[in-house]
Amino acid sequence: MPQSIKLYKIEQYPNEFPVRSAEINPGYTQSTFKTTVEHLGRSEYTQIDLEKVQIIHEIADKFEGKGILEDGSIYDLVAISKEERFPCFIKNREFLYTSGTNRIISEQAIKRLRRHYNPDNCLIAKGVKIDLGSFKEHLEQSREGAIKGGWFRGMQIENVEVAYLGGGSVTESDDWERYETSGGTISALRIDIPVTDGEEDAIKTLLTRDGNLVIYKNYGEHEMLRIAMPIFEAAEQFINV
Repeated sequence: MPQSIKLYKIEQYPNEFPVRSAEINPGYTQSTFKTTVEHLGRSEYTQIDLEKVQIIHEIADKFEGKGILEDGSIYDLVAISKEERFPCFIKNREFLYTSGTNRIISEQAIKRLRRHYNPDNCLIAKGVKIDLGSFKEHLEQSREGAIKGGWFRGMQIENVEVAYLGGGSVTESDDWERYETSGGTISALRIDIPVTDGEEDAIKTLLTRDGNLVIYKNYGEHEMLRIAMPIFEAAEQFINV
């Protein structure tokens, strides 16, 4: 089962934990919902100093129906709530990496935390945009990963809005050069990460322009970060501010 880990840039770091957002009302219920960040300690991955936190994100699930009390009165059921709990990792109080959830939930949680409960003690982060064209060149020179495919958008080519190119030496193809020089943007790169054991297959990953890394196999915390962090540390050099 694939897993993803998403990169954010930290704009403001709290003085202490826990941190919580303001309580938000979605508009179709009287209930309010908040997002909380708790400090858990250090990550299992020790090659880089990473703080580990947990985000608890309350979600309103809209549900319309009727309820009947013991006295026979009828009332509307408009919503129920649930919690999404997932770990995140923080590097140098500069970058935050969400994991253990999908990108929609992580984006919702990060956005809600911007509406802080205490402006003097809040965790504020924003999404990033990575120049995948420059990152591709870095990978080709460093050989830290083999590019096996790429998604393109915005090409100035008639009748082509989105295109995918894949293959063993895909970046050397005429089509790749044509798409890249036609005003298009690389929106995602399929990257194989080499392994030390020659009998194992390469680790298949996908890195999107907005910093979401998909690993096409489920790993524990240590192994996931061992794969993800070298990719992120290289890609962070090519973030467009």
